[in-house]
Amino acid sequence: MDKTKFKKVENYLFWHCKKRYEAAFIMAAIIGVYIGLKTASDSTFCEQDLRRLKIDRLQKLLSALKIELIFNRIYVDEESYLNMTFAKDIKDAEKLRKLFEDLMNYMPGAPERAPINRELGKMLGYPKTAVDYYVEYEQGEPTEAHKERIRKYFYYAHSEKHQDEEFKAYDLKLNKAIDKYAPRSGKVLRKKHPNKRWLN
Repeated sequence: MDKTKFKKVENYLFWHCKKRYEAAFIMAAIIGVYIGLKTASDSTFCEQDLRRLKIDRLQKLLSALKIELIFNRIYVDEESYLNMTFAKDIKDAEKLRKLFEDLMNYMPGAPERAPINRELGKMLGYPKTAVDYYVEYEQGEPTEAHKERIRKYFYYAHSEKHQDEEFKAYDLKLNKAIDKYAPRSGKVLRKKHPNKRWLN
C-alpha cells in the first residue's frame, strides 16, 4: 500500500530533519506531486538542520512511490543549503530547477520575471488567478489585506477576489491528501500554524 510507503518516507524525514516542521513541509511537497496537483515541487533547507541525510536512501524510498528526486547544494554566507526537487518525470524536475535558476537572473519586478513566474506557478500547481495576482504585485508594497491572507493560508499568494476558489482548487486537495497519506505531518503543520486555513 502507498500509505505504508509514505510512512517510510515520513519516518525517514522526521528522523533526519531536526525541525519537525521542515520534515512536514517536505512531505507536503512530495504529496502534491504524488496526487498530480503539481508537475514538480522543491524544498530547500540548511544542512545544519539535518542529521546525516543520505540522499540515495531517500531517492530509493521515493522511487517506490514513482517519484524522482534531484538535488544540489547552495552555499550562502559559508552555510550549505540542500535543494531537493521532486517530480514523477526527472525532466520535469530539471525544468523546475532551471526555471528557478533563470528567475534569479532578474531583480524582483523585472518584466523578464513575469513569464518565468507564470511557468513556475503552472508547474507548482497554483491556480491561474493566484499566479496572475502574484505576477502583478510581485514588487508592490503588500497591503494589509495581503498580509492577512499570508497569515491565513499556507502555500502561496492567494488573490483577494478568488481566494476561496483558489483554496478549494489547491489547498483543500493537498491538505486532504496530507491527512490521508502523512497524518503526522498534517498534525505538525496544524500545530505550527494553528490559525491557518486547513480543511474549511
